[in-house]
Amino acid sequence: MALPRQTSTAPLIPSWNLVPKNLELLRQRVEQVTLIVILPTLFIDLGGVLMPSHSLIGWLVLIGGVAWWFLNIGASYYLQVSAAKEKIVSTADCYRKSWQYIGRIIAFTVIFSVIIFIGFLLLIVPGLILLRRYILTTFYIVDQNMTIRQAMKQSAMQTKPVAGYVWGTLGVVVVLLLAITIFSSLFISIPGATVIVSALLSPSYFFIFALRYSDIVKNVGKLAA
Repeated sequence: MALPRQTSTAPLIPSWNLVPKNLELLRQRVEQVTLIVILPTLFIDLGGVLMPSHSLIGWLVLIGGVAWWFLNIGASYYLQVSAAKEKIVSTADCYRKSWQYIGRIIAFTVIFSVIIFIGFLLLIVPGLILLRRYILTTFYIVDQNMTIRQAMKQSAMQTKPVAGYVWGTLGVVVVLLLAITIFSSLFISIPGATVIVSALLSPSYFFIFALRYSDIVKNVGKLAA
């Protein structure tokens, strides 16, 4: 099946060029990414590993990781948006300034999951179209303090003329995920090592969608021209 063709000649950043930029942003924010992203992911993954042999401990670790992840979800997106704008913000600011978005982020995550599931359940093409339209919605919520409805509308409108770039970005993330999965599987003989390696490598694509969002927003005038 052919993916939607690029419909704009706007000078956006090629998708693979976002990878070194992501690593640069990561290098400058290692401590924040560790606290906000890696540690909650590790707790969730380790909880799953522990559950078969140590059910109670596994559940406690898993629940703690999920709770930590929910507390960090606003800070995570705030950090991504700030980094994509090349702003250095403190960890405290990531938490303090993102509380107002947590409810909208979680609500949109549920809505997005449902509509994508329905889209793919009906036919693959509607699911792909919905994925492209709304994949950047959360960044509009956090960066521009929009309602869910406004952010979804803005994401759909501004990603339409650059659909090829959005698909390219998604493709890069998928390739990185596959590479992480393959590399992590090399450690399958060591108990718990696979999930630890996966969690440690997950930031390799952490800022990529935020960078694409920022790139689109900066060029919105050119896209409309």
